[in-house]
Amino acid sequence: MKKEQKDSCHRLICKYRICPEGGRKTRLRNRIFQELQPFMVKWVSAILAKKSIYATEEEILSFSWDCFEFCLRRYKVNKPISVPGHFYSYTRFYLLKNVVYKEEGLEESNANIDSVEISPLNTIYEGLEELRSFRSILDPEYAMVFDDAIMSMHTKSKDKQYRQKESTLKQSKYKESKKLFKIMIDFLLRR
Repeated sequence: MKKEQKDSCHRLICKYRICPEGGRKTRLRNRIFQELQPFMVKWVSAILAKKSIYATEEEILSFSWDCFEFCLRRYKVNKPISVPGHFYSYTRFYLLKNVVYKEEGLEESNANIDSVEISPLNTIYEGLEELRSFRSILDPEYAMVFDDAIMSMHTKSKDKQYRQKESTLKQSKYKESKKLFKIMIDFLLRR
């Protein structure tokens, strides 16, 4: 999502929050959904597919709307989390709680879903989980480079590991792979 879109959505949500109940508030809500719908549909599809749950286009659109309403009610205009970050995290939580667990036949907890708050720590854990999943699909040669990239991002230089000599990759390929892994790791952890 581009910065202009993020800012536009944030402004619309702020207006929505202060708007009294009625037709104008409904139109604002619908406009916000129009802005976010392409992203919501992609996120819902990806989250469900990752859990091996495949839905029709109509079901995905319906889930997108349900997730959107859930996310919109919980959006805090004064918090530093971005619109897409908030909506993605809450969409994932909503789908896991209401679709995936029911699909897998897992028992729901007694907690009320409306009282749940998702902290920025949850998004960090999601990033770590994505890093772990990504590493698990790498060839052992590149997994070593990935580990080296993570360790080289550590602030204490004495703890850094240099595993280039253990690798069979050429020096230029090793360094380029490490550089790309560092960019990807930074992106997943900061988003």
